[in-house]
Amino acid sequence: MVESNNIFDNSLSALTDLSTGDRYGYHYDEETGDQGSKEWFNKNLFVAAREGHPWVTQHKDKSITELEIIGALQYYKCTRAFFYFRDADYMNKKFPNGPTEEQRKIYGTENEKCARKLKHLKEQIRATERVANFASPKELGDLILRDMKATIEEDYRDSDVMVQLPHLPQSFTERIHNLKPEKREMILAHHLFEARNGDTSRLANFGSDLIVALNQHAASIGQPNHKPILLISGEQGCGKSTLLSRWALQYGNNSDIPLITHYIGCSNYSRDLSRMLENVLQILGVDVDESGGEEQLMTECTSKMWSSLQDNIELFNRAVQAQEQKFVLAIDCLENLSADSDHAHVLEDFTWLPNKIPDTCRIIITCTTNSPMYHNFTENYNSKGENNYDEYPMEGISDVEQRKVVVQRHLETYCKHLDPQQLHTICNTNLSHNPMYLVAVANELRVFGIYEEVDSQIDLIVEVSRFRSQYIYIVMYILLKSLQIYSSQNC
Repeated sequence: MVESNNIFDNSLSALTDLSTGDRYGYHYDEETGDQGSKEWFNKNLFVAAREGHPWVTQHKDKSITELEIIGALQYYKCTRAFFYFRDADYMNKKFPNGPTEEQRKIYGTENEKCARKLKHLKEQIRATERVANFASPKELGDLILRDMKATIEEDYRDSDVMVQLPHLPQSFTERIHNLKPEKREMILAHHLFEARNGDTSRLANFGSDLIVALNQHAASIGQPNHKPILLISGEQGCGKSTLLSRWALQYGNNSDIPLITHYIGCSNYSRDLSRMLENVLQILGVDVDESGGEEQLMTECTSKMWSSLQDNIELFNRAVQAQEQKFVLAIDCLENLSADSDHAHVLEDFTWLPNKIPDTCRIIITCTTNSPMYHNFTENYNSKGENNYDEYPMEGISDVEQRKVVVQRHLETYCKHLDPQQLHTICNTNLSHNPMYLVAVANELRVFGIYEEVDSQIDLIVEVSRFRSQYIYIVMYILLKSLQIYSSQNC
C-alpha cells in the first residue's frame, strides 16, 4: 500500500496496487508453524501496531497480504484501490509439461487451508468491483501503467493551480507560475525531487553538523570577507543530496532570502548546463522585461536570448554580478553536469561560474570526490586566484549504532524488523558507513518474502559487500541473485 502526499497541497489519494496469483501469502499457522516463525510473525505485528496500525493484532490468523488488503479497504477506506488477479490458467501456460516441485513452491498455493483462505479473500475483493485480470507480466504492467496515469492525470489536470514553493518569496512563485507550462514544469521538478528526497527521518541525527554549516554559509550573505561558495564533497551515496534537500525544506522557516535549488539528475533536462543556467535566470526574472534594472541586459540579448550556451553563460555571469536581490543558489551533483562535445571545455575550466561573486550571492555545490568534475573544480576554478570556496568533506556514518538505527527505521516504516545479530552483520560490512548502501540493503530485505531464508540473503549481501564500491556491490548482487533464481527455476 502506497500513500502519496503532494508537497503542493494537492493531495494525491492513497493508491493501492496488489497483484494476486495462487499464493495466500506469509502467515503463521498454529498447526504447522515453528516457534521461530511465530516469534517473527508476532514481532512484525507488534512493529505494525506500534507504527500506527493497532488493528493488525485483531487478525493474527491472516497473512501479510490479506492484512494489507484489509487495511486498504476496511480501515483506511482507500478511495483508489486497484487489484489485479492472475489468470487461473497461468501455471499451465508457463509450465506446459507441469511445474517441478520447486517451481510449485514458488508459484502454487501453499496448502489446502491456504487455498480456501485465498478463495474467500478473492471473493471479497471481487465484490468491490475494482478487479482487473491479467494473463502475463507484460499485461499486468500495462494495466498498472494505465491506472496510474489516469489517476495522476485526474489529480493534476488543472495546470493553473498556483504552486507555493517553500523557500522562494511570493513574487518569485508568481513569476514561475506565469512561465510556459514546459518551462514551469522543468523548475517544479526540482522542488518535487526535494520534497521526496528531503525526508531524512530515517537517518536519525546524521548530518546535523552539515546543516549547521549550511545555515552559517547562507547567513553570511551580505557580509564581506566570507567565501561565497561552499563545496560539499564526499563519495557517492554518503548523504549529500538528501541532507541538502532536508536543509532546503527547512530554509524558508529561517530566512526570507530566496533559495534557488537545482538538483542535477532529477529530470531529463536537469543535467544540461545551458538548461540549468536558463532555469536559474528565469527564477531570477532575467527572461521577462519587467525587472527594471535588467531591461538593458534583456535588450542587448533579445534576438538570441537562449540560442546558445555562451549566451546563457554571459547572461548568468552578468545577472549574478548585477543582482541587487540577495539570493542563495544550491547546485546538487555537480559531477553529473554535462554539455555537448563542442563546449566540454566550458565545464572543465568553469568559465560559466563568475570569477568574483558579490556578497549578495552565496553558492552551495555538492560533488562526488572521485569524479573528474571535482578535480576540475578544485584545480581549475581555484587556480583563478580568488580562493572563492570552503570545502565541507562528508565521510558517512562512522557509528555502528547509528547505522543500525538507519536500517531499523527504514524497515519499521514497512512494519519489518531484523534481529540484533542480523543487524550487527549488515552494519559491520565494508560499505555500511554509506547511507545509500544501508538504504539499498534495507529496501532489498523489506521485499524479501521468505522468512526462512533471510539469513542466507544477508550472507549474500555480506559476500558482495566485500567490494569497496556500492556500484560494484549492486551489480554483483543482482548477478548473484539472478543466478540463484535461474538455478531454482531450472533445477
